[in-house]
Amino acid sequence: KPDIAKSLPHTLTHKHTHTHTHTHTYTYKHIWIMSSYTHLCRYINLQLDMSKKVSTRKYPHLYAS
Repeated sequence: KPDIAKSLPHTLTHKHTHTHTHTHTYTYKHIWIMSSYTHLCRYINLQLDMSKKVSTRKYPHLYAS
């Protein structure tokens, strides 16, 4: 049984590896950006919620439903 990897041209194997690595890196970066964005949104919401609570305490007439 011949080794398929060895019979393949070196450049083709290299190209494939490079593309795979590049795609992997891109995906990883994308996931990282998305999770950071989610964290940022959560943080902003938390800050808004906190300021709202403080404002409600200071100025209850503004937030009276």
